[in-house]
Amino acid sequence: MAVGGRIDDVTFLDVEADRAGRVIAIGAVRGAETLRTAGDAVGVRALAAFCGAGPVAGHNLCAHDLPLLVALTESFAIAPERGIDTLIGSFLADPTRLSHALDKSDAPEQRGAVPDPVADAARARDRLVQCAETLRALDVTEASF
Repeated sequence: MAVGGRIDDVTFLDVEADRAGRVIAIGAVRGAETLRTAGDAVGVRALAAFCGAGPVAGHNLCAHDLPLLVALTESFAIAPERGIDTLIGSFLADPTRLSHALDKSDAPEQRGAVPDPVADAARARDRLVQCAETLRALDVTEASF
């Protein structure tokens, strides 16, 4: 994201897959807009159109979401300078944190239900905001490391 970019300009995405790695559902959030689509090539094309040319973020974007999307259709590609992985940001902002999983305490647990990818995309946005606030608060005026 360019310096001075707005969080509402970033598309946050989430891909839900089964244990075999088959994509079940795709969700995305950008500002107040949302996208919920099927986990197939048509859904990936809809996601690509929704993302446009702006920055894209997700929790475990690099190791999970992008490889699954590329496996569905090789036409889906995010240039490295466009991608923001909030899982990596979480480790950087708080390396002592025991778990870097998204906080889903607001979601009712339903055994066997597919998690909501739109809600998880919004949680990734919340995590990026938390990471930015934590990093912004660091005193880096003197080298303490």
